[in-house]
Parts: sequence; structure tokens; C-alpha cells
Amino acid sequence: MVTLENFCNYSRIDVQDDAATLEALITSSEQYIVGATGKARPPTGGELYDIAVMMLAAHWYDNRTPTGSDTTEIPYTLTLLLNHIALCSQFPEVHDEPDQ
Repeated sequence: MVTLENFCNYSRIDVQDDAATLEALITSSEQYIVGATGKARPPTGGELYDIAVMMLAAHWYDNRTPTGSDTTEIPYTLTLLLNHIALCSQFPEVHDEPDQ
């Protein structure tokens, strides 16, 4: 699981003023990955999943104010990780709960 401290170390970010924004980006990245892949982080051995979360959150943090078309696209290495997560049996399927 990605913690704020892990993410800040990965991204080399000082959290003094941006902790709420960074937490929201981490949570949003996790939600995006579940939606894009249909897979969840495994209970053990989820480092690859965590790297994908941190890469996406860092990308969104660095491009908070998009100024060109190249800033809106997900980096190729992250796309490869998302494809791998989607296809790999190591990552458990996420099943939507039916509406009640």
C-alpha cells in the first residue's frame, strides 16, 4: 500500500503544504488503476502495483495545470505496467457489488 511518506520519497516532494493534495492523488490513482485494469493490489507482493500508483500520482502532480497535449497522456512505461496488471493473474480481480 502506498503511504504518503513512500510517495513523497519516490517523488522527492516536501509535504509541508501539499499533504491533502498528495493523499487525494494517491487515492485517485488507486481508483483509476482499479477502473482501468479491473484488478486490485494483491495482499502480498504488490510492489509493482504500488509503483504504478506512485507513477500515476506523480504524473498527475507534475501536470496539475496542463499546458499542452503531451501532459495529458499517461507515460508509456505506466501504460505498460497497467497492461501487465490487467493481464497478470497475480493481481486479484475486482468484482463490482450489485446495487441494492
